Amino acid sequence: MPIEEDSPSDTFAKWLRLPSSRQRCAEALARLVDRTGLRSNTGIMDDCASQFEAARDAFKTNWGRLADEASLATGPGKVSAEIRARRMLREPLLKVFPAALLGRIQTVPYFPLSDEMLGNIIRLQLGRIKKRIAENHKAAFSFSEAVVSTIASRCTEIESGGRMIDAILTNTILPKLSEEYLRRTMTGAPLKSIALSVVEGDFAYDFA
Repeated sequence: MPIEEDSPSDTFAKWLRLPSSRQRCAEALARLVDRTGLRSNTGIMDDCASQFEAARDAFKTNWGRLADEASLATGPGKVSAEIRARRMLREPLLKVFPAALLGRIQTVPYFPLSDEMLGNIIRLQLGRIKKRIAENHKAAFSFSEAVVSTIASRCTEIESGGRMIDAILTNTILPKLSEEYLRRTMTGAPLKSIALSVVEGDFAYDFA
C-alpha cells in the first residue's frame, strides 16, 4: 500500500505550528506554491508572519510565567517547575530534531536568578575583592548588607543574570578604590582599611 504524502496545504499547516521568523515564513510559502503556478502576495506573507509571531509570543508568555513560578518555589515545587520547563522545551525541539538525538542531549532550562541567589553572588564577588585587597595591599575591606541590596536593586536586566554585578563592581566600585590607592601611593600615606556602605542610595567609602 503506497504511503500518502502530506498535501502542500497540510505541509504548510505544520510549518505554521512552528514559532519562527519571517524568513522561515517565506520558505514555507515557497514550498506551498512550488510547482503550482500560484504566487504569494504581501497580504499572505503578513498574515502568516503574524501567526508565527503570535505563537512565539504565546511561548514567551508561558515561559515567563513558568520562570516566575520557579523563582518563587522551593524544594519539590521548584523541581516540578523545572520538569515542566523541560517538557515545554522538548515539544518544539521534537519538530526539528529526531527523538533519538534529543535523548542524548540534556536540556538545561534557564531561569532568572532569585533574590537569594543574586545576593549570594554579590557577596561572593565582594569577598573576592576583599581577598585581593588583603593579599596585594595588606588592607582590610568590609561592606554592609545595604551594599548587597543596592547592587541587587541595580541589576535590572533579568536576561543579563549575574553579569550586571560584574559591570557594577568594575565600573562603579573598583575605580573608586583604585583612585584612592593611587592617591595614597603618591602621597606616601598608608591604606589600612576600606569600609563600603550606602548613604542616600549611593555607595560611600570610608578609607583609613
